Amino acid sequence: MVFKFILFILLLASFADSQKLINLKTFQGNSITEIDAVGPYSLYVSASSDSKSRLSQIYVNSSNNQLISLCQLKMNKMNSNSGFLQPFRVMKSASIISNLTDIDMRFLTGFLYITTRRQMNGKNDFTILMLMFNPKPCFRQQFLCIRCGSATDNTF
Repeated sequence: MVFKFILFILLLASFADSQKLINLKTFQGNSITEIDAVGPYSLYVSASSDSKSRLSQIYVNSSNNQLISLCQLKMNKMNSNSGFLQPFRVMKSASIISNLTDIDMRFLTGFLYITTRRQMNGKNDFTILMLMFNPKPCFRQQFLCIRCGSATDNTF
């Protein structure tokens, strides 16, 4: 009985500190939506099919008042010669602020990726590869590959 209880607690803890992938179109327009994650964590955006004008009207606001648009976050590279994205670090909490309407938000095809605390702080923990299929007729594939706290956003 004690073993089952400990196993349950460990399972619950693993879900509490798990990575998340949130479709951008699930956020409401003209609103402020709290990101459902417990800090610290890092954010990445994979939205190569979404327009810069739409992404420029959606912001991440952290609890220490750092404000960055999803367009800036998408283009924020570790260095100009690399495809590695610079993570947006959140210590406590963050929210999504959007000036777009609900209808405009529904046209978004990108994703917001939330790392775990371990991924954010770890140096060589593990590599994660996520494959997202773009439902457009050309069947392009988007890859978001995270390694050692960095990411690349490539469209093939």
